[in-house]
Amino acid sequence: MLISRRRWLLSIMATGIVLPASRRLWAGTRVPVKVALLESVFVGQDRDKVVEQIKPFAEIIKKDTQSDAIFDVMSFEQAEKEFKAGTVQLVILTGLEFAWMHAAVPEAKALLVASIDAGATRTVVVTKQEDAAKELKDLLGATVAVPDKMPFISQQCLKTALGQPLEKAFKLAMSGNVDETIEEVLDGKARAAVITGAGMDVFKERKPGRFKKLKPLYESVDFPPTTVMYNDKNTDKEALAKFKDALLKSYDKPEGARVLTLYKLKGFEVVPDGFEKKAEVIAKAFPR
Repeated sequence: MLISRRRWLLSIMATGIVLPASRRLWAGTRVPVKVALLESVFVGQDRDKVVEQIKPFAEIIKKDTQSDAIFDVMSFEQAEKEFKAGTVQLVILTGLEFAWMHAAVPEAKALLVASIDAGATRTVVVTKQEDAAKELKDLLGATVAVPDKMPFISQQCLKTALGQPLEKAFKLAMSGNVDETIEEVLDGKARAAVITGAGMDVFKERKPGRFKKLKPLYESVDFPPTTVMYNDKNTDKEALAKFKDALLKSYDKPEGARVLTLYKLKGFEVVPDGFEKKAEVIAKAFPR
């Protein structure tokens, strides 16, 4: 039977996630595993473009594990529903969303976490040194510059800190990359800028003179990184181990490194000690 081009693309991009459907992969099923990549992981990016960009990475996983899977892009709400129902077995999501899911479904466990730059999950709001603001709420109603691909975590942690969404708290000025966002403040076009700790460190290194004119007004905690999640209750551990091994090696190959770099990832690594405890603290501090 012929399949649509879109379904073909979604299948190809995720090949390698599981073993062939002819073998028993997940407890209680012989069908391919369904993998959900949450929209929040590539916020601000075109959905179809993501599908095309990830294909080389999927081919690497396919070759290493000789496997196939059904891959889909979902909202958190859809993924949560299907994960609980058992129709989605693996989910790639932000660390904050993992914290939410783990709180709701104790069987939700972390298989791997993404390797990221220090400060990449920490949100920072900067103003000029001479600005009179002493705390975040002093900026209410002001023009605030934000990058066109502002991380999901930044949106959520500031929503908690302010008690309302950013678009209601501020007059948002959409900028391009981190440098352009910060320059909006230095040029007097915006009173503050929302960036990540990693972005701030890069700007400081590249433009130390300009950086001295800024002051951090707000800094969040470091959130858990992007996480690969599975259900510990019904997962076939042998199949899971193959997937885990392929992901850990993916950055060592040129095509794998290129694709992961597009999403500001340096590969995947084993889950650190205390990860779930940290997720539980985050879930309570930054509720849905």
